[in-house]
Amino acid sequence: MDEMNQNLSTHFAQRQIKKKKHSVEAELGERVGADEQLFRHLVQSTKEYAIFTLDSNGFVTSWNEGAANMLGYRADEIIGKHFSCLYLPEDQRRKIPAKALRLAQKKGQMEVEGWRVHKDGSRFWASIILTAIRDKTGRLSGFSKVVHDMTLRKNAAEALDKQSELLKLLQDVTIAANESAHVEDAIQFTVERVCQYSGWNFGLVYEVTDAIHGSLTLKSSFNAGDEERFHRLEQVSLEQNFSTGVGLPGQEFEAGKYICWQDLSSDPRFNQPGVPESSQIKMGAAFPVLIGKEITHILEFFAVNDTEPEPDVYETIAHMCAQLGRIVERQRADQALRLSEARFRTIFQSAAIGIELVDLEGRLLAFNQAACRIFGYSETEMVNSALGHKDHPANAIQGDWYFERLCAGVLNNYTLERTYRHKEGQLVWGRSTVSLVRNINSEPQYAICMLEDITERKQMEAEMGELHRRLMEEREEERLHLAQELHDGPIQDLYGLSYSLKAYTDQIQDVNQEPLEKVQNGIQRVVRTLRTMMGEMRPPTLVPFGLEKAIRSHAQEYQESHPELEICLNLQPDHKKLPENVRLALFRIYQASLANVMRHAEATRVEINLDHTDTQVILEVCDNGKGFIVPTRWIQMARTGHLGLVGAFERAEAIGGKLEIESEVGKGTTVKITVPLSLQEEGNKVAQE
Repeated sequence: MDEMNQNLSTHFAQRQIKKKKHSVEAELGERVGADEQLFRHLVQSTKEYAIFTLDSNGFVTSWNEGAANMLGYRADEIIGKHFSCLYLPEDQRRKIPAKALRLAQKKGQMEVEGWRVHKDGSRFWASIILTAIRDKTGRLSGFSKVVHDMTLRKNAAEALDKQSELLKLLQDVTIAANESAHVEDAIQFTVERVCQYSGWNFGLVYEVTDAIHGSLTLKSSFNAGDEERFHRLEQVSLEQNFSTGVGLPGQEFEAGKYICWQDLSSDPRFNQPGVPESSQIKMGAAFPVLIGKEITHILEFFAVNDTEPEPDVYETIAHMCAQLGRIVERQRADQALRLSEARFRTIFQSAAIGIELVDLEGRLLAFNQAACRIFGYSETEMVNSALGHKDHPANAIQGDWYFERLCAGVLNNYTLERTYRHKEGQLVWGRSTVSLVRNINSEPQYAICMLEDITERKQMEAEMGELHRRLMEEREEERLHLAQELHDGPIQDLYGLSYSLKAYTDQIQDVNQEPLEKVQNGIQRVVRTLRTMMGEMRPPTLVPFGLEKAIRSHAQEYQESHPELEICLNLQPDHKKLPENVRLALFRIYQASLANVMRHAEATRVEINLDHTDTQVILEVCDNGKGFIVPTRWIQMARTGHLGLVGAFERAEAIGGKLEIESEVGKGTTVKITVPLSLQEEGNKVAQE
C-alpha cells in the first residue's frame, strides 16, 4: 500500500513538471518571437548601416533600407545575387569574396576595411563585419554582413597624413637650410627632397646671374633614379643659354611665380626639341626663389607622368622657396657684414689718424698703429698696460667730462682739442672726435674715438699768433714813433713858423695884413689836423687815464667833427685796471668800428658800451644804420670792403678775445668784443655737435 501511494505521488509530480515545462517553453517561444520581430524591425529601419544576410554560398537573402541607400540596390534587385558584385573587379579576379566567406566560417567573424563598389560603379571605403550564422546543431546556415561607409573619415585621415607629410617635408628643408653652410647646399637638398616626396624624376637648379637681362646659369641637377634617359636633358640644359621668356626657366623668370606645363612634347614654349621624346618626360614645373620681388634662383622639375600634384604640394614648395629666399638674403647679409668688417679692419689698422674703441665705462677696447705712434707706445706696451684700462695716458677719452654726457645719451658725438701726455713725458696736442655706436635697438654699445695729432698745427698757430702780436706791437710802435716825430718835428716847425709870422705881422702896421692872416689860419689848421692824426695814432689819455677816458675823449672830438652822428656812451670806468695791450687793442677796435659806421652804415646814432668784471671785459659798438649780411669767413669780409673789421678780428684774437658781429639789413649792426681776463685752462677749446 505504501509502495502504491509512493508511485502515485511520483507520477503526479512528473505530470506537474511536464505541464510546467510546456508552459515555460510556450512563454519563451513567445518572447523569442517578439525579440526576433523587434530585431528585424531594427535592422530594416537602420539607415546609417547596410545590414544584409547571405546564404552559405554568398548569395544575398535579405537587404535592409540602409543597404539600399548606401549601395544603390533595391531589395528586389540584389536579393538572389552573389555579394561579390559589391567588390572591385580586381578583387573579384583575385577571389577576395570567397576568401572572406571561408575566413568568417573558420573564425566565426571577420572585420575588415576596404574599397567597395556602389551600383553605379563608384567606389567607397567601407568598414565591414562578416559573421557566420549557424543553427542549433552548429551547421552553417549563412552569413550576416554589416557595412559602414567610412569614406569621409578615410579622406580626412588621408588629408591629415598628407598635411603631416608636407609639414615634415617643409620642416626637413627648413632645418637643412638653417644648418647648411652654403645656400647652394640647402637648395640642392630641397630639390632632392621634393623629388623624393612628389615622385618627380628629375630636378634642376638655375641661378640668376644677370637680373637685368634675365640670364640664367645651370648650377646643379638631381636624377632621382640615376636614369640614363635624363642625361640628355641635363646636357641640353647645360649647353643652352636661357634668358627671359626662353624655355621653362625663362618663362618662370618672366612670370615671377610657379608654373606647370602638362604636355612638354607638344608645347612649343619648352624650347628643347627632342628632349621630351628621348627622356620620356611629360610634365614640367618651375618655382622661383625670391627675395622680395627679386628672383635669385629657379627650381625646375620634370616627371614622366602627366599627373599634376595637388595644390597643397605646390603651395608647400612655394613656402620652401620663400624659406630659401630668406636663406639667400641672410647669406648676402652675412657676406655684406663680413665685407664691412674687413673694410673696417683695413681702415682701422691703416688709417693715418689714431682710432680707439672704448666701452661705456671708458675702458680701452682696441686701438690702431696710428694711436700707438701718437702716444709713443709700442703695440705690445699698449696691450700690456693700456688695454682694458680707463686711466691710462694712452686712453684718448681719459678725463673727458663730455664722455659721461655722451654715454648718458645727452650727446651723440663731440669734438675736443686738448693736450695728452706722451710716453716720453712731453705734451702733445690732439683733436679727438668721439661718437657713440648703437645697436639696432638704439642702445649704446661702445664709443669710437678718432684722434688726430695736431701738435704741429698748434705750434704753427702759436707762432702765427706770436707773429701777429709782434707785427701789431711793431705797428703800434711805429704809430707812436710817427706821432712823436710829428710832434717833435713838423708841428714844432709849424709852431715856430706861426710865431715868426705873428711877430713879422706886428712889425709892419701899414701893410695889408689879410693875406698874412690867411696864412696864419692855414698853419693853425694844419697843426690841428696833425694833432688829430697824432691822437688817432696814440691817444694821449689811454695810458695815463685808461680805456674809458680815452674813448670819452675821442668820442667828444669825433662828435664835434661829425655833428650829424649822435654818439651815446655807456662806459664803466676801468681806472687803468686793464692790461695795456688789452686797452690798446680795444681802443683800436672801437676806432675801426666807429670809422666803419661813418663810411658804410649811413647811421644817425651809435651807442658805445663798455663793461668789465674781474674775469672779462666787453665792448659793444651798436648803430642804427642800414646793416648788411654778415659773411661767414674773414676773406669774404675783406672782399666786400670791410677791411677794418678784418683787422678788428685779428686784434681780438691777438689778446685772446672773441669778436662777434650781428647785423641785419635795415636793422643796424652790433660789434661785440669779449676778452677773458682770468687765465684759462690750457688746451680746452671745445666744439661740440
